[in-house]
Amino acid sequence: MLDAENIPTLDETNTIEPLRLVDANAPAASTDVGDVSWNLPTIGFTTATPVPGVVAHAWQAAASADMSIGQQEMTIPAKAIAVTVSDLFAEPQLVQAAKADFERKLTGKTYYSAIPAGQKPLIGHREK
Repeated sequence: MLDAENIPTLDETNTIEPLRLVDANAPAASTDVGDVSWNLPTIGFTTATPVPGVVAHAWQAAASADMSIGQQEMTIPAKAIAVTVSDLFAEPQLVQAAKADFERKLTGKTYYSAIPAGQKPLIGHREK
């Protein structure tokens, strides 16, 4: 669905905001990285890819993502990921700093999986 009343100008869509720490109390969507992030340092970022005025998760967003405009919009985020990985390989102290920060943040906290140890997949659980 298009938000015809709040379509940003093209100048407004060409802004890169500075990196900022995540506010743990801010509303957010879920990801599949939860269990992983308890076991090793992780990083994430968000990027805007829909055509200006298109609401996320609408069919227009999915349609534009599969077109050249959507693929072009992912070029900068893909480069950002590639440069980050290159930096991590070139500067091992960044990896060590991330590990040290990870350990510091986990001090006094305990991780447990919500899946019981030894749980087998429920094969055929939907079959009746």
